[in-house]
Amino acid sequence: MRQPENAASPDREEEYLADLFGTGNTYRAVKPFYTVPSWWRGFFFALLTPRDIALYMYLLAHANKYGAARPTYDVIQRDLNLNNARVVSKSLQRLEALGFILRRKARNLKGSQQPRNIYRRPSIAYTIWTLLREDKIDADLRPIVVRKAKGRSAERESNSGAVVYGLRVLLGISRMQKYSTLNKTKRRQYLLDGLAAHIREEQRAYEASRNLIASSFDDPDERADGFGRASPDTMTDDLLFAGDDMATVEGADF
Repeated sequence: MRQPENAASPDREEEYLADLFGTGNTYRAVKPFYTVPSWWRGFFFALLTPRDIALYMYLLAHANKYGAARPTYDVIQRDLNLNNARVVSKSLQRLEALGFILRRKARNLKGSQQPRNIYRRPSIAYTIWTLLREDKIDADLRPIVVRKAKGRSAERESNSGAVVYGLRVLLGISRMQKYSTLNKTKRRQYLLDGLAAHIREEQRAYEASRNLIASSFDDPDERADGFGRASPDTMTDDLLFAGDDMATVEGADF
């Protein structure tokens, strides 16, 4: 296969690399599937251990249509081939503290006489907001403490465009334009406030949607899930986390 005519051209180089594998055997997503934002790669692998990442992906793979997963410690330990439940507990605590998952206790679930842990991935804005608040990432979404590795600076640079795109989607164009004009210290606070505002907007939209659904039934105890009548069990998964993304950001102003 011929080399790209202009090696300095990023587009030609990317096309050449893609052609190395041919066009027939290409990954195409097949539902159901789960995703992790590629623009997180600058901090995702630096802040989480391989075990944390495995558990995070495991919970995503077990999520229902509401985004909630309910595997027990024993099941997680068995499926991930971990030594003991303590290992599971530590990784869950770390994922929760860094804003990658939410966790709640649910009672009276079908087929379970004991309270069960229910897990859900929060909004992207909440995860980024938590990492900023905990001083785990800076205003450019780079990890504060990273393992020194050869090529780290090049990786950061190559990921900057994706980070800008991701933040623009979260903040909106006008907020992103102002963010880009600020110095590093002011950018961090502006980003915290902007993400908090985004979370509040999402929460208001969620509550309005819930109120509209509830008011569409003659019986106030009935609820719909967008797929027909919801069972109490699956509704528990959704309602357990209602407002969780807002639990600690009410004091922010934007």
